[in-house]
Amino acid sequence: NVGNVKDWRRYGSLEALFIDRPVQISIVKIEVGTTMVESILNALVIVMVSVCANLVSEGISWIFVYRTDSFKQSKVRLTELNKRLEKEEATLVGLEKRKTQEKKIERYNEDIKQATSQLNGSRFKVNIGISLLLMFVYRLISFRYYGTPVAILPFEPIPYLRGMTHRGLEGDNFRECSFAFIYAMCTMAFKGTLQKALGQSAPRNTYDYMKNMERDSMFSKK
Repeated sequence: NVGNVKDWRRYGSLEALFIDRPVQISIVKIEVGTTMVESILNALVIVMVSVCANLVSEGISWIFVYRTDSFKQSKVRLTELNKRLEKEEATLVGLEKRKTQEKKIERYNEDIKQATSQLNGSRFKVNIGISLLLMFVYRLISFRYYGTPVAILPFEPIPYLRGMTHRGLEGDNFRECSFAFIYAMCTMAFKGTLQKALGQSAPRNTYDYMKNMERDSMFSKK
């Protein structure tokens, strides 16, 4: 208390001042410590819930998609097409064979497009179910943590990001972080990590045909 500190001479010394009010000082320390511990625990709970939700979703994908023969065959074919495309693009040919090579590359891009569509089609229904599951988990968490800061950011986000980091929170302390932001970031991070760990991430250059199509369209306009 600033007023009491200014009048410390009434007690004879600063030591006498703090001895005279030990209970008040202890209460302040307990309240601050409890708030910090509670924020850390809330953030950890959200992270763990996100991990569990992603584990369940990947388990569902493995049962209904990853272990099926059709998915395995589509993935092998897509990987093989990507390798052929990379090899063809790395091959140097003369001017007389340039058109033939371009036709091969175009055909590979078209095959990759079809294989990718087939691969994504086998996961379409399961992905809808997983999305509903993650939305349900989000609603459950919101009942407990909506409007409650669960973390303090080390910096103040730019205005463009405040709508995500400060979502559902009151006040103008934009360093306070909502549960929605942490849950969304953890879900995106853990999903890609788990897919890579399980060997189910998309093959390299799966979407290269899109870049090639954009490049070809630019040349055709010129």
